Amino acid sequence: MGIFKKQSKEEKIENRERKRIHQQILQKEYEFSKQNKIPPQGYFVSLQNINKIYDNHVQAVFDFNLDVKPKEFIVFVGPSGCGKSTTLRMIAGLEDITYGNLFINGMYANDLQPKDRDIAMVFQSYALYPHYNVFDNLAFGLKIRKVPTLKIDKKKYNEQLQIVIKKEKELSKIRDDLSLLKKAAIKRDDESLKEKIVIEQEEYDIIEKEVECENAKLKEIAEQPILGIDYASIRKIKKDLSYYTMMVRQFEKENEKLIKKAEDNSLEEKTYKHLVEENNKKLKMAQESLDRTINSLRYYETTEVPIYKNKHLSKREIRQTVEKAAKILDLSEYLDRKPSALSGGQCQRVALGRAIVRNSKLFLMDEPLSNLDAKLRVQMRSEIVKLHNRLGTTTIYVTHDQTEAMTMATRIVVMSKGYIQQIGEPKEIYNHPANIFVASFIGSPAMNIFDVSYDNGTLMVSDKYRLKLSKEYIKAHDEFYQNAIREMEDKINKVKLEICAYEEYQKNLIEKKVQKNKDEILNDASHYEFNKLELRKLDKTLLSYQKIVKTNRHVLKMGIRPEDIVRVEDKTSKHVLSAPFKEKVTVSELLGHEYYVHFNIGQKEIIAKTQGNDDIKIGDEIEFAFNIPFLHLFDEISTKLIK
Repeated sequence: MGIFKKQSKEEKIENRERKRIHQQILQKEYEFSKQNKIPPQGYFVSLQNINKIYDNHVQAVFDFNLDVKPKEFIVFVGPSGCGKSTTLRMIAGLEDITYGNLFINGMYANDLQPKDRDIAMVFQSYALYPHYNVFDNLAFGLKIRKVPTLKIDKKKYNEQLQIVIKKEKELSKIRDDLSLLKKAAIKRDDESLKEKIVIEQEEYDIIEKEVECENAKLKEIAEQPILGIDYASIRKIKKDLSYYTMMVRQFEKENEKLIKKAEDNSLEEKTYKHLVEENNKKLKMAQESLDRTINSLRYYETTEVPIYKNKHLSKREIRQTVEKAAKILDLSEYLDRKPSALSGGQCQRVALGRAIVRNSKLFLMDEPLSNLDAKLRVQMRSEIVKLHNRLGTTTIYVTHDQTEAMTMATRIVVMSKGYIQQIGEPKEIYNHPANIFVASFIGSPAMNIFDVSYDNGTLMVSDKYRLKLSKEYIKAHDEFYQNAIREMEDKINKVKLEICAYEEYQKNLIEKKVQKNKDEILNDASHYEFNKLELRKLDKTLLSYQKIVKTNRHVLKMGIRPEDIVRVEDKTSKHVLSAPFKEKVTVSELLGHEYYVHFNIGQKEIIAKTQGNDDIKIGDEIEFAFNIPFLHLFDEISTKLIK
């Protein structure tokens, strides 16, 4: 038998609260699913209050909010288990969204199948078919996929297609002849051969222009639709019409019931009036949707429009698409090879190629470089960035490697334990981290973060070394803790209101002064216990903050990047240095162009970056100073950035 740890009373209360939140979120999602969804303007992907809770009530993602502009390269970065891949899979449609809205290209995408979201995904494993060559691996998705195709004049199109095929064969024959002539000319120096090559080349150029011209005509015919009544759209609109008609009737019946209850029960008249108002808002939205649907139906029934049908691509279109993608990724000469005959980098390029051939407007990449060695990772990193710049496709990329995030992203989303810690451009996140987690996760080596004692504007870094803060830092410190007290008081008041409401309601219910109320907060005993537990924690935190403001003495976290700990002899006009301190080198790491120098300030181990010009050895005593503008102060309790 396994040994199970016995749960404490607090853990049981927290588990029951998780279950309550899960049920509450499911109820909210059910109610919210009936409302109209308005997509935000100017964004290609929008995630609004996205939550993911599994069946065992474990929440993986909490209130994820992000708006992605067209052509942006967004990177989700964080440690394993932070929810980044789960969020990506929800965007792809491989995971259900428990609560929240997802919009892709202006469409509400929560209920869309993955195949209908117009996305292309690159996975951590290459997922190539070992028995197919590169061409077939790239073409596989195109062969099975149906795409919306305009209804056109087939006779005219086929006639033009035959002309194009004839010209392409003629061009191919001349190309082969030209290749043979050039090989012969290399073997023997013959003037007549050179003349033939010139004539053939001129003929090749003429035919090539003719092929381009005929292809342009073919494209023009393919873009000229035959107009007609779109019966498929009419059937779909009629389904929407019946749904919205049913919703309007449902809300009207609900209104009648609520008005009758309000008349019968004078004690709770206000409550029912509020419910009637809420129901009327829903009724109005349903009625507006119904009116829009009726107008759409009238338009499609009376207006001839271009008609689309889902069809497979032709072999010619597949070949052209694959060859174009292969050219972009430098895979043209490997199209006949199987994956076993390719290197890791080439396999990864084939996986990228499968995404490119779909011609999707959104690329999703889930740690695509994690299986490659360090050298290939650097190479593929730059190739993906170049590819993004060339194609201009909106890309969302997941990684646990902060170097990939810093070098590739337009904006970075740093995640931890299911929460967004910070969103910003790489430079912003590096120089202004929102909290200790972001500061320590982004940057290599990580930011030096250690305890210091704050005493009325002075930091006691060690017994020997003190640092006087500027007025700007002192003002930011005081404002931070005053705001923290106000936030804590607001949270405490909110929790106290729920506790008092529960106690008063239960008391009145026993004394039969009120009728039974269905409000969850008034009936849930476990939520009441959780609130009391939460109140104790909040009171403790508030007391800590009040003590800090009263005494102006406490412990906080100081952070400084290794490159901002400067050798005094390396000082430049850009540096604003603190008072110097001399310390003994404990470890010296040479990286060629720079040293990582380890030393101790009191009991704290610090890493500094210095130039690689000089010879720094273990035991050397070096005079350092802090670059004051890049000093970071963090609150020890909340771990948030003070300044």
